[in-house]
Amino acid sequence: MVGFVSVELMPLFDFENRETGEVREIQSSPDLDNFKDESGTWLKLEVQPGFAIGGQRSFPTQAETIKRGYYKQEQSGWRSEYSKNKVKKAWGL
Repeated sequence: MVGFVSVELMPLFDFENRETGEVREIQSSPDLDNFKDESGTWLKLEVQPGFAIGGQRSFPTQAETIKRGYYKQEQSGWRSEYSKNKVKKAWGL
């Protein structure tokens, strides 16, 4: 018989050190707002900083997102009723 171990996963939250300004991801209870350790007082950041997926260094602009989506749709066989030039002009590409 196989036994299962119950594991409760705690989410990652970003905490900022009040003294140094350092930001760290720390697994903690959602109820924890701040704590102290040997390096100082840590405060939970209310708004989590954004992150990019796929190794991108910055978030794509709206124009880049539209261009990428339009190209992806055309490669899948979809054809727009508007010409490429009209789409480019409308989105400033």
